[in-house]
Amino acid sequence: MRQSLKLRRIIIQESNNASGDYGRAVLSWKANDASMAHSRAFYRIRWFQIDPVTLDTIGPQMTRAINWPQATTGRASHEEVLIAIDKLLVGAVYEFKIEGADAVEMRCSESRKFRVSQ
Repeated sequence: MRQSLKLRRIIIQESNNASGDYGRAVLSWKANDASMAHSRAFYRIRWFQIDPVTLDTIGPQMTRAINWPQATTGRASHEEVLIAIDKLLVGAVYEFKIEGADAVEMRCSESRKFRVSQ
């Protein structure tokens, strides 16, 4: 299955000098697979902070479920899903992964790295 995960926007939510600035990343995910047009599938997005040099994971991993399609309109093969992720540290680099929720779909994954900045 072909898919794309893109960063749409970074929104700075709060400024706190003691612990740093936090923001929201708005991502768009598009699964281009005609076989998904009349079926429902379950995916998850995982994200975690990474070191920009070594690409090692820093801190905990977060997960959220995604239902495909979002609405049961029957026209879902090329729809775009917008995903908002809050409380991301400004200046940090995060890796985001979209994966199938069950073992059969695990081979369908998409991964992108983004720096949260103003």
